[in-house]
Amino acid sequence: MTARRTWLDGRVNVFMAETNRLGLTCPRDPIGREIQARVTAVAATMGITEASARREFDDTTIREMARDMAAELEAEQPGADPMTLPPTHIVSTAVAGRTSAGLAVVAQLAISGDLPSLDEDTAENVHQAIALICSWGVLTECSAGRPGGVAVPEALIHRTIREFGTGIARLDNGVVPHDGGDPRALAAALADNMHLLQAEL
Repeated sequence: MTARRTWLDGRVNVFMAETNRLGLTCPRDPIGREIQARVTAVAATMGITEASARREFDDTTIREMARDMAAELEAEQPGADPMTLPPTHIVSTAVAGRTSAGLAVVAQLAISGDLPSLDEDTAENVHQAIALICSWGVLTECSAGRPGGVAVPEALIHRTIREFGTGIARLDNGVVPHDGGDPRALAAALADNMHLLQAEL
């Protein structure tokens, strides 16, 4: 007997048909999770049930979503080594320092979210290394009064913005760094980092 197709299956099919038309291939599961996350967000924002929120995600909306995500992916130049891409933006030393520190926090959140499956000694060593990265980033920001900046490719900026978004999502889901930290303050700092980088584009 063929399994009954769900509403989400149909939305994923529309999304994949559009990305295929654009010459891209995507795995089903992450697409389904992204669509469901957006349905949940709409329901929470509008104060309605998820069943009602689904009405907002017709074929046209799903196709637009696919095109937007494809454009974001193209901007990141997946598979390319950032070190081999030509620099297109000069980022201030202060922004570069904040970016390094913010990425260290994102890494901490990623590890903290998976700590039950990690060896404690390994986790502690990783956290020490990340703490050093964060310190280097803050010290870089403190030296911003000196002339100069950091030349980076645009794809690196896009990738970093996405990582900050991932970190904020982890905080929203209740993850905190293993060594502590105020989730609200961290989310605000990561959001500020995102805005600073978006202003560079």
